Amino acid sequence: MNPIVYQIAFLFIAATVGGFVARSLKQPLLPFYILAGLLAGPILHFIEPSVTILSLAETGIAFLLFIIGIDLNLSGHNTKGKIIWYSAITGFIQIILFFVGGIFLGRVLGFDTLTSFYIACAITFSSTMVIVKILSDKQEIFTVHGKAALTILLIQDLFAIIAIGFITSIGNFDFAQTGFVFLKIIAIVVAAIVLNKTVYPKLFKFVAKSKELLFLTTVAVCLGFGAASQLWGLSIAIGAFVAGVSLSNLKFSFEMGAVVRPLRDFFATLFFISLGLLVIPVAIKENWVIILAIILITITLKPLVIFIILNFFKFRSSSSLKSSFAFGQVSEFALVIGGLGITYGHIDNNFFSVLTCSLIVTVIISTYLISYSRFFTEKFLSLAKKIERDGSEDISEAKEKAQIELKNHAIIFGYHRTGEKITETVKKIDIDVLVVDFNPDVIDELNKANINNLYGDMGDKEILEKANIENASIVVSTIPDTRQNTMMIKETKTKNPKATIYVSAKEVEEALELYKAGADYVILPHFLGGLHTSLLIERFAGDQEQLIKIKEEHLKELKKDIKKHLKNGRA
Repeated sequence: MNPIVYQIAFLFIAATVGGFVARSLKQPLLPFYILAGLLAGPILHFIEPSVTILSLAETGIAFLLFIIGIDLNLSGHNTKGKIIWYSAITGFIQIILFFVGGIFLGRVLGFDTLTSFYIACAITFSSTMVIVKILSDKQEIFTVHGKAALTILLIQDLFAIIAIGFITSIGNFDFAQTGFVFLKIIAIVVAAIVLNKTVYPKLFKFVAKSKELLFLTTVAVCLGFGAASQLWGLSIAIGAFVAGVSLSNLKFSFEMGAVVRPLRDFFATLFFISLGLLVIPVAIKENWVIILAIILITITLKPLVIFIILNFFKFRSSSSLKSSFAFGQVSEFALVIGGLGITYGHIDNNFFSVLTCSLIVTVIISTYLISYSRFFTEKFLSLAKKIERDGSEDISEAKEKAQIELKNHAIIFGYHRTGEKITETVKKIDIDVLVVDFNPDVIDELNKANINNLYGDMGDKEILEKANIENASIVVSTIPDTRQNTMMIKETKTKNPKATIYVSAKEVEEALELYKAGADYVILPHFLGGLHTSLLIERFAGDQEQLIKIKEEHLKELKKDIKKHLKNGRA
């Protein structure tokens, strides 16, 4: 058997077992992927890390950022720039503080300046792979805290590339070479813009007729830009991200993302498994002090500093907390930089294992911090609000439409698609509607439609109070978050026992739990879909013509819906 095929097969079998365990324990998958690699490699010695495996793992980062780029659709978003600029400045300040602090930490612990440089890189940069994947899975990329996190990450990645350029030119480093790195990035961006304006529209209109050809062309664009970027001494991830952004405003961008996602999941899983393969147990024992220092600073101090800076720029406390919780890990760039350090003789394999171990531990811990950020935000929110600056309500740039003492109204949490249909129905029966959503672009859309709205999170009790939940007649949550829904039900039943509460769930077990908490009805999409189909079969059995009429009405509604959402940039 081909050794690479054997290694990949074994790693995915181990990851599958880890996934089953994670699912059974209702835990995030990423830590168990890493533990699977750790078990297969350093503990049981079934697999040794190879250049091929690690190269394939790096491709996972490229595909992840490529899809994020596609999903951005910058032309369709209404953010005026305040979030982006303040977040970029936050990233810049954080990088300076932690890079200088990392050098100082290394020197205090007895390392030379060059080795201290690698320590500084470890505590300065955060994992694009982890943050983007979890925020994407939670559908929080385009929230205020998601946009802030993504912007800070891009600034960090840009400086990580500069650090790579510094490593490859130690001894003859100059500003001209640093400027040349920026020129390369600009050249790639310009090439992407030219292709977007001239080649892509006609090309993808043609290839979209075949799903296979669409898949191949999309992958070719992603890897083509990634390869060009790497050929020029930059990161493959930067080229892939630029490629994704260049496709984001095309008519078929949604389908492009859909066909590439399985490939992304394959390579991303391989990346997290490969982390466990890189650990050298002996090196951990010898360097436990520096490992512990990196872990503690990364998990505690870095999120705290980012929170303080975002708070200074008048981000809401909830958004600042959620953004800052995302940054409590070492970046995969630390491994890229560390690998170069070994190549150039700056550090040895033992110190590289220090970086690897720090990355693994912080990734595992931060996975829980990001996955359960709403829970941790609730715990720290009252403390955070004590230092929140006046005027912090305005940072979202999505001005919520003022409510004039709404009573007997319907509150709808989450507007996208499901909430939008419910809003239309409630308005038809002459009940005032208030929509609560934490996507600033959605809030802008609601303002244009003259629909009462609040920017905020259902998990924030202050938002529930502001929505006047004690006087609402109907409360609907389209957000399938069991913990948040349970909290909302409890709060509503306490203040307004007469309100009718509809909530959403993904699984039957979750639905039963929500009914037990006091929900009047739990929306299970697959159950309702089956029920609706059954009613159609019963109603139109033997009457094909009537079913065709229903089909035509449905198609007309779907086309109207997709046209509207493409116009608003959120298809």
